[in-house]
Amino acid sequence: MAASQNLKDLRSVWGDACNTMWVEIAALRFTQHHIISNYSKLDSSQSIDMFVYAPECRDRMNTVKKDFFLENFGNYLLSVVTGRVVILSAAFELFFSSFLSSYIRSKSKYYDSLHNKNTTLGDKLYGEVMSSKGLVGKVQKFGDAAPSKIKSISKKFPYLNDVYILRNIIAHRAGSVDGYASSELQIFKIDAGLQVVLSPTQLIQLAAPVLAVAAELDSKIS
Repeated sequence: MAASQNLKDLRSVWGDACNTMWVEIAALRFTQHHIISNYSKLDSSQSIDMFVYAPECRDRMNTVKKDFFLENFGNYLLSVVTGRVVILSAAFELFFSSFLSSYIRSKSKYYDSLHNKNTTLGDKLYGEVMSSKGLVGKVQKFGDAAPSKIKSISKKFPYLNDVYILRNIIAHRAGSVDGYASSELQIFKIDAGLQVVLSPTQLIQLAAPVLAVAAELDSKIS
């Protein structure tokens, strides 16, 4: 079955986020290599935007000189990757809302095509599902209330759960993990008091099952 526009949009958003991530990593690596290779020739009092062609950055990086950049390179690299989990969570949430509306419109008991509006059952289904807490909670409620078989999806729920929890930690706690969030993480365990940091490999490991959940849900629209 062909992917819906909702799924195509999710894949496009995530694909763009990954592509720009790789470009940013490449730019950071290039700058690191350039500074190390030409270290003795570069003025330590100048910001790095004087060493590379980046006109958009001119006069905006006064504190980032060659030594500062090299000392903080690891943090820059991790930040480029870690923030992408927020995009993944938001994109999936938007996909799911659109998916649910499309699913409702595909079922006569949920959608009155003659009057172009949801039936009472359709409004009830949408309200119950979207008011459920968390991404996993919404998908589970959909499976229970629709009803629709989601057993094949459930084994991927821990990844979807962690993406949602990590998104909340970054968005609401500036990446600092508290005791509750630490206890809620299932795949990507982080102790309380630490900061969320993801490598590219870890991000892709989290993202692949989430996209698979979206694809399996999408297949349920007839």
